[in-house]
Amino acid sequence: MQQQWKDAYPGLLGKMVTAIMLAGGRDVEQGSYSALYAATSPEIEEKGWNGYYFSDPVRLRQDILSSN
Repeated sequence: MQQQWKDAYPGLLGKMVTAIMLAGGRDVEQGSYSALYAATSPEIEEKGWNGYYFSDPVRLRQDILSSN
């Protein structure tokens, strides 16, 4: 995914953004952990966390709620 920056912004800018994203970003597998946790963990229903945002598995962001 991060490699798409090179295609979208050819030249130096694309290379710089790609390098930054690869250094600090997550790959596809790492990015899916929060969604997988939210979809499969019984803890979500037990604690009434439906509609909450998770930045990492088990890291609940209370300042950002779904518009539901």
